[in-house]
Amino acid sequence: MRYSTLALAIAGTLASAGIVQAHPALKVTAPVSNGIVGPALKEIRLSFSEPIIPAFSGVDVTDGKGGAVQTGKPFTDAKSKNVLVVPLKATLRAGRYQAAWHAVAADTHRVQGKYSFRVK
Repeated sequence: MRYSTLALAIAGTLASAGIVQAHPALKVTAPVSNGIVGPALKEIRLSFSEPIIPAFSGVDVTDGKGGAVQTGKPFTDAKSKNVLVVPLKATLRAGRYQAAWHAVAADTHRVQGKYSFRVK
């Protein structure tokens, strides 16, 4: 009886070890990191490895002097809940910008990062 209990405990431990909750991973950005875009840029689009909750996710965009760029309410793309879309409320002037993003997936894991792009 003792051996069967031990065997069940080991089996349960091995089974639960295979269950790993992954964090959402950023796959693609638009504009691309270190890319150059025109002033007509209307939105930032971030594609993740899993669905994102827009109410807890977003992007803070700043210009080369650290000034904030106004953004609209984040939402997910109608075709893919893995794509976070953040509208830009202003036309961007020529220069370098930084996009500091944060995202929360359905499993409540929060990830964040940043990247730069230029407007010509």
